[in-house]
Amino acid sequence: MNPKRILQLADYLEALPEDEFNMRRWVCGTTACIGGHCERMVMGSKIIPDSSHYFVLSNRKLPCAKIYLELTDEQEDDLFYPRIDHNGLTGDLNSITLPMAIKTLRNFAATGNIKWSVPA
Repeated sequence: MNPKRILQLADYLEALPEDEFNMRRWVCGTTACIGGHCERMVMGSKIIPDSSHYFVLSNRKLPCAKIYLELTDEQEDDLFYPRIDHNGLTGDLNSITLPMAIKTLRNFAATGNIKWSVPA
């Protein structure tokens, strides 16, 4: 993992309006989740709301979030596709708020552990 880049992503997310973040939206081409926003940040893409209320990158998304953040496969799963009752996550993906994601990223950069139970 690359703590500097993880903190860069946390800073980027802090500037977002809450309605542009949703961990439930992970379908390829969206940018509402942590991974999608990382790709948006790295690629400098603008987002366009489509008719399904997903955000679609204005250019095709590349699988760069894992590589950019230098994540292991396990870290990628825990951060981008968190499972309920794993690493402290309770509720469903809708329960992950933007402040919670930012706090989780900052804790991850500091400790090397992904813990969704970190209070926002």
